Order: sequence, then structure tokens, then C-alpha cells
Amino acid sequence: MKKLRLILLIIFAFNVLSGQCQKNIEIPKNKKDTLFYNWIHESIREYQFDDLRISEDTFRLRIWLGNQIVELVQADSIYAIITNSIYSLNKESEIIESILVNSKTSRELYDSLYFYGIKNFPTGKSVGIDGQEYLFEISTLENYKLISYWSPGLIDSPNSVKIRRILDMIYSKLNLNQLQEQFFQELAPGNYQANIITFSIDYFLSKEANKSALYDSVENMMRSDLNINNQTNHLDYPLILVNEEQRFLYELNEIELSKVKSIKIIKSLRAILIETNK
Repeated sequence: MKKLRLILLIIFAFNVLSGQCQKNIEIPKNKKDTLFYNWIHESIREYQFDDLRISEDTFRLRIWLGNQIVELVQADSIYAIITNSIYSLNKESEIIESILVNSKTSRELYDSLYFYGIKNFPTGKSVGIDGQEYLFEISTLENYKLISYWSPGLIDSPNSVKIRRILDMIYSKLNLNQLQEQFFQELAPGNYQANIITFSIDYFLSKEANKSALYDSVENMMRSDLNINNQTNHLDYPLILVNEEQRFLYELNEIELSKVKSIKIIKSLRAILIETNK
């Protein structure tokens, strides 16, 4: 009898908690947003994000901006979190960094989004063959919905123009481009993928590090022939091929000079494009 009472009590408590967390979930009605809806709720496990469908906070907004995610939370206080991520092709895993935004900026962001009425935006139309899709998860105590916009600002519609202004405001207020660039500069040497774009990170060893004759020779060539120095953006370091195989600068210390048949130093495409546009 005691066991039966305990089971009934557990069931009752579960039902109460379920009732408290239950909210109206607006399931996307088009194929595009349905795919995004399923992708998001698989991705939150990898990012260890809260599931906004069961969030009990007064308001939460999560914006998926490719390799950056911005989340704004109104609970006991108002705060924002920026998440930078990149996929390491060498480690075959995602590298994730989270940054807590100061309270003043978080509040300004909340006030701006409230002014634009972000809670009431409908989803955008799926058009275009080139651009970027922006995903907005919007959660209140009563509702959860997902909306998406394709290349806002390139489509002539009132809502799309407002979304473009919102994104411009967020990028400016949170310094998203600068934070992403800093995140990239702090990555270890290796190959990475951002959406469909792949790139390499490399940089010189410190003055105190042990360096082989092969390393010294390659560094000298990079400095004299390509004008690479310690201030060069880590994305702009050239590709190094030793015996037709990609190598990073730190790996040159591991190669015996007697086994080197060929060395090629190829300027990065990004560096070439930057010079072309100057």
C-alpha cells in the first residue's frame, strides 16, 4: 500500500511539473522551417543549450547566425550570451566558446528588440539561391516558435527590412565580427570548416621555442618572400607543402631534413583576395 501511494505521488508530481512546463509550440508549416526545427533540436545537444520549448524563463531569444549564436534571456535578470563555434577537421569535433555579455549592453539589446516587437514576427519567405538563412527561436512562458529569414535586406518586404535592421544592430552592439575574428586568432594551427568554407590557421613559433634547421629555413623564406610577420592574421599564413603533403609550422620540427625532397610555400587565397581589393 505504501508503494502504491509513493507511485501515485510520483505520478502526481510529474503531471504537475509537466503542466508547469507545457507551452504552446508553433510547429513550422513549411518544409524549410521543419528541417531547421529538427536540425536545431539536434544541435542543442552538441552545444549543451537549454531546450527553449520547455524553458520557464519569462523570455528567451536565440538567434542562429551561422558559426555564431546569440541568446538573450529575461529571467531574474536580463543577460545575453554569445557562442562562437568552428569545426576542427583535424580533431573532427566542434570547438565552442561562450561569452557572457555585460548587463548594460544586455539591457540595451533587450530594449531594442522589444521596440522592434520581435515576439510577434512571422516567419519569412524562402527565396534566393545564394545568401544566408537566419533562425530565430522565440520563447515566452506561454509560447515557443521558430522563424527564419533568408538574406534579410535583399528581399523587399517590411518584415525582412526590420530583421535586417535588427541584425545590423546586434552585430554592431555586440561587436560580433571582432569577437569572431579574435576567436579565430586564438585557434590552434590546423584546418577548420565554417559552414561550407574551409580554411587553415597557422603562425610562427615563439622566440623561446626550439626550432629545427628546416623550420628556420621556411620561416626565413616566409618573412623575406611573402612579408609574413608576427602581426600577420593567422588566416593569411601560406600553405606549406613538404614532399607534396600539407604541414603546419610547428610540425617542421618533427621532420628530418635529410628526408625532405621538396618544399612549396603557397600564398593563401584570402591574402591574395585582400591584396587584390586594396
